[in-house]
Amino acid sequence: MRATYDFILICLNSFIEKMKNSRQGKPSVIYSPNDTRICYPAHMHTADKHLCKDTNLSPLVRYFTLPELVSNREPFHSLVRSVLSQQLSTRAASTIISRFEKHCQGEVSARKIVALETPVFRMIGVSRQKSTYLHHLAEHVIRNEDFWSSIDDKTSTEIQLELTSIKGIGIWTTQMFLMFNLKRPDILPLGDLAIRESMCKLYSVSGKGKGLERKLQAIGKAWSPHRTRASRYLWAWRDNGYNL
Repeated sequence: MRATYDFILICLNSFIEKMKNSRQGKPSVIYSPNDTRICYPAHMHTADKHLCKDTNLSPLVRYFTLPELVSNREPFHSLVRSVLSQQLSTRAASTIISRFEKHCQGEVSARKIVALETPVFRMIGVSRQKSTYLHHLAEHVIRNEDFWSSIDDKTSTEIQLELTSIKGIGIWTTQMFLMFNLKRPDILPLGDLAIRESMCKLYSVSGKGKGLERKLQAIGKAWSPHRTRASRYLWAWRDNGYNL
């Protein structure tokens, strides 16, 4: 009962804040990125109550409304899309992914990718390097069926170590996969430039390299076990330019 009351209070405060912003000519933001991000409806009130303990982050929690994640893709399919999107604009990535999925007739499987030859990748618009990465990924899936069939039971650390051993799959790609596809609630992607810059601005932190990373990890530790949701608030702030 207490948790329900707290959730209602957070929603009411958020509504009042948005009404104030509307009267002041500020937009009432509902964060809706192109690629839906993580959300746990049954625990939203608990997560937001916890994050509101951080006085720096609290205004973002009260201002932004995060959408529910809808992710129906198979893990392998999601990683293929991530590789295809590397170093491309959103529009270009969308075009290449659409062509690729059309060629695969909607069934993006490891065995189908292994069978694709370089000229086919080039016809679709996939670079030689990325086609190599996709072959490595597909071959890993075929050789390690036990890992992929039980991936939901693996820890985030186990998954990160396994995936980053595959050529073309880095830490950032793995963390996005953990957050968006597997819905892991406690991921802090410090490899993401927007997250680092937002944290530095919000907490008036400076530095570089490992020293800066340690400072940001220390800040994020207070958000655990809801660091994924905290990251989403930082993305929302970065994308929409809300003035604190």
